[in-house]
Amino acid sequence: MRDVWELPTEERLRNNGKEWTLNILNSSNPEMREKLMLLWWRAWHLRNNCIFGDGKASISHSTDFLRNYRCMLNNRGAEIQAEDVKGKKPMFEIERMPMERKPENRSLKWKPPDEGWQSLSVDASFVKETNQASWGAVIRDHLGQIKITAWGIIKDCNSAEMAEALACLEGVKQAINKIETGLIIESDCASVIKKVSSWEKDRSQTCSVITDIHRLLTLLPAYKVQKISRNQNNLAHDLASCSRVSNSDGVLLGSVPPCVLERAGDDCNRTLVSV
Repeated sequence: MRDVWELPTEERLRNNGKEWTLNILNSSNPEMREKLMLLWWRAWHLRNNCIFGDGKASISHSTDFLRNYRCMLNNRGAEIQAEDVKGKKPMFEIERMPMERKPENRSLKWKPPDEGWQSLSVDASFVKETNQASWGAVIRDHLGQIKITAWGIIKDCNSAEMAEALACLEGVKQAINKIETGLIIESDCASVIKKVSSWEKDRSQTCSVITDIHRLLTLLPAYKVQKISRNQNNLAHDLASCSRVSNSDGVLLGSVPPCVLERAGDDCNRTLVSV
């Protein structure tokens, strides 16, 4: 990280007593404080990945993510990788548009499940011209409280439907062994919902993904599958979009990444967010 950011010395970053982190922040300039808080936040993600994930998150990947993510938060691209020979540099102006939608009818907001159930909302972001894709998922309980948020990049994706199916698969993976209630799988993709709801053999290009989803569903105490509107799936959509823009993946327990914090608070008037 020191190769791309100016940071305090290792000596200053050592735990030297009570409230040492606050002392470091207090003695740093605003830019340094911003970098330190992002660095510690990402370190906590790496810790979660080791304990709750697959343990494969890399330091080099996190370095690229933090550099790009800080640029996105500040709405500038000066620190983004200088050379972009493939033309895949994130277009921040475009990606900010979904987060600036006009106020929507409250009747179309996401609705919490009944008590004794949790909902898994999934969505994908797919760019046909480049085959770039990513997924986002959020699990919430009957109070609207966020239990898990997760997001990631989909490699070698050839269609929007495949991206949606893989988003559903990744979301269900996050739920396995983490929840003890019934699970309602929600997506705004009608074709994927129809295939997941049916146990008839699927011969489309998504057949192997749907089969994997069905196998995982047998491990849940109970489940339902339902189609929701696009307006009811904003949080999962924004997680997928942020993942693609920042080229990142991650899992948070009981919290959301800063890029969707505003959406999480607006998505449902009963949503509780802890950060």
